[in-house]
Amino acid sequence: MNIIKPTYLTVSDDLLAIIRKLVVDIIKPTDKYINLSFQDTDYSYEKGGFHPVFINLEKAEDNWRLITFTDCHAINHEGELRQEIDLNFKTNEVYLLGCGLLKNDAAQSLCELAITNFITYFEMDVYIITVDAN
Repeated sequence: MNIIKPTYLTVSDDLLAIIRKLVVDIIKPTDKYINLSFQDTDYSYEKGGFHPVFINLEKAEDNWRLITFTDCHAINHEGELRQEIDLNFKTNEVYLLGCGLLKNDAAQSLCELAITNFITYFEMDVYIITVDAN
């Protein structure tokens, strides 16, 4: 499975390796989208925990392309989520709640931090992972 690296933001090879490992035995040749969900079952508005992360990819001919990496947080007791960090590789936009769209070095720094933190948490085995390919 080949994942095309984004050109605007630097994405860790470790992240791409994690994605490949999780989806290689699941995807079918007819699939056009892959949605990965990483959830800490103990995370809540009251207790905190590890934020849910969602990663989306789409088919680009014979390759796959990262579309979004989104880190969310709970905004109420009902578990409603809000985007805190959204890395949109398709539109080359980086969003941080409370700051809005970031550009240049700030965008790249946030991208690297969000992905590095996610990889650390993934390696700590804190997530329940769901993969949906269609």
